[in-house]
Amino acid sequence: MKFGGQRGGVQATVLTEADIVKAGIEVTRTAGLDALTVTKVAEVLGVTGPAVYYHVRGGRQGLASMVAADVMKREFADQLSCRPDEGWDDAIERVLLVTADLTEEFPGVVGYVLNTQRGRVEDVGVASFVVAQLRAGGFDPAACAEAYTAICALIVGWAQLTPLPLPQDEPPSPDLAEVIAVSGAVSPRDHLRVAVQALLAGLRIRLLENLGAQGP
Repeated sequence: MKFGGQRGGVQATVLTEADIVKAGIEVTRTAGLDALTVTKVAEVLGVTGPAVYYHVRGGRQGLASMVAADVMKREFADQLSCRPDEGWDDAIERVLLVTADLTEEFPGVVGYVLNTQRGRVEDVGVASFVVAQLRAGGFDPAACAEAYTAICALIVGWAQLTPLPLPQDEPPSPDLAEVIAVSGAVSPRDHLRVAVQALLAGLRIRLLENLGAQGP
């Protein structure tokens, strides 16, 4: 079925923003956010470029923002709630690993949100959920701030480094060559899982030390 009705020709069905986002998600899932353009979305919908531009402010950048925001909201919608018998650290690990799933299914979305939007995904609710879990685990406000900063640094670093190969010497040292070989056999999600577990283990130790320092 053809779409249109605004600046792109009068056709059977009026094009909506939801139609554009849906088509944009399809392009992103197949080719990645970097390949998302108004022209490709128009091709998926079977309309002209102007019909899509009518609903999108900012051209390609505006389109990327619409698609990235929708993907983030949809993928986190069912994750940001407590589950029976789940500890604070398990809940945080589960939610953080969603970023790895997003990176695999929708290439470029996580990096776009962290870079172009500077990580501003408050409307998704991830920040509130993570802080709530930290408070439930016994962290006071100051400790929560430190822990959340460490978690953000981990996610941003992982998102930046995941698409890149490990640095290589000229020629690579034996130790580095061995690490590169081993790393190549591990999926990005497993890299993130191990890093998150290590960070959470450190936070647990820090929490116990702080509680011990406070005394009975």
